[in-house]
This record gives sequence, C-alpha cells and structure tokens, in this order.
Amino acid sequence: MSSLSRENFQIRCANDPSFRADFLANPKAVLAQMGFIYPEATTIHIVESSPRNIGIILDTAIFCSEEELETIPFPLGEVVKRSLVDPRFKEHLLSNPVEAIFLEFGHRIPDDIKITVYEVSDGHAYFLVWRSETDDCGELSDLDLEQITGG
Repeated sequence: MSSLSRENFQIRCANDPSFRADFLANPKAVLAQMGFIYPEATTIHIVESSPRNIGIILDTAIFCSEEELETIPFPLGEVVKRSLVDPRFKEHLLSNPVEAIFLEFGHRIPDDIKITVYEVSDGHAYFLVWRSETDDCGELSDLDLEQITGG
C-alpha cells in the first residue's frame, strides 16, 4: 500500500464509522475492496491508537495524519527511522519504549500514556486505526473534563 493510499485509508477510517467498523470486523475483505490483496497466509493485525494509548508500527511508512501526529508527545517519525537503522535502539524500543524514547530523544512520556511497539515481519501486516478518547464510551475522560473546565 503506497503512503498516499495509507493516508487515504487513515482518513476514511477516521471519518467514516461504517467503513471503520467493516475494517475492524473483516480487514482482508475491506482491503481487497480497496484493491490491496494480501496472501491468504498473511495475518492482518489492527492496532488501535489514541492520544493516551499510542501504537508504533516499525515500518518504513508513517501513516498518521498531521493532526494525529500533533497529539503524540514525541517525534514518531524520528523514532521509527532510528529503529530502522539502529538495531540497539530497536531492541530497546521493543522492550521498553518509554525508556528508549527518553534516553535517545529526551522526551518524557507522561504516566497516563501507554506505548506499544509492533514489529512488521513476513506474513504479518499491521494497520494503525486512530481513535479518539471518546470512541469507547462516547464520554470524555476526567482529564478531558478538567481541561475543558479549566481545572
């Protein structure tokens, strides 16, 4: 999937709840409808990510929108690039992403943010589906309410 196609895919997942639900239920069928055919043996992994639960897929393409990237408290593109050329950093990132990002880039990750790293391998394809904090229950978190009310 080209980076432009991934971007279009991300936009559609973010803006079309029906498309997103179909993709979450049957990713290979939806991808095939978009013209992307994966071998039967390929496992499609869906990584749901949000501002407080960030998924990082170690791949050569970053397919978050600029708006989504702004919610991530570290340079996601730089983290992925470094992991592709520095095996030591990649192993550290896979085992302890918060520590690896802090030691390599100096970014402290707030305690309420969880980071999970996924490594692309033969027979496995990963797709990041961005979701807002309200997707699960339709309600704002206590932190969101505090920010809205000013305190």
